[in-house]
Amino acid sequence: MISSRRLLKAFVSSLLTGGYSPALALTVSLLVKTACTLPYAYVVHRVCTYSEPELQKLAVAAPGARVFCRILVDCPGAEWPLSRKFGCHPDMAVSLLHQASLLGLEAFGLSFHVGSQQTNLSSWDTAVGQARRVFDQLEARGVQLKMLNLGGGFPAHYRARVQPLEVYVQILRIARPLSLVPYC
Repeated sequence: MISSRRLLKAFVSSLLTGGYSPALALTVSLLVKTACTLPYAYVVHRVCTYSEPELQKLAVAAPGARVFCRILVDCPGAEWPLSRKFGCHPDMAVSLLHQASLLGLEAFGLSFHVGSQQTNLSSWDTAVGQARRVFDQLEARGVQLKMLNLGGGFPAHYRARVQPLEVYVQILRIARPLSLVPYC
């Protein structure tokens, strides 16, 4: 069995030797990043962090790396709840991303997951609202985030009928808009 860290190292090495295109955006969301995988944060466009020790390691191994936090959101209605599986409290995300900017890392954004097969339309509004508060608190500290990763959760028709995807897209369009700038 190949560990995810060894797989990441092999994958990124093959990209570097095989003509990697900077237009390809890669994200690393490993829970634990080791010293041998952190240098690849230069090649990987975004790195998820959940703790202060990881920020310290990243600042040394990959100064200037783009970091984001996955926030915990409470979103009932999913067949398979993932909203509280990984991540940190929104207040901790504010603290971590502010600290990231002070350490020479780029505080880049947030992600969340409302759970797989999420059929409760208001869960999206709740999660985006929590993200909005984190964006606002960081902006007050001089940190402008550029990304919000919705993480998934859109339901598909398996056993029960679900709303069409267009309904979820419309909900996201009206749910507390964020001023995000396009990035490469």
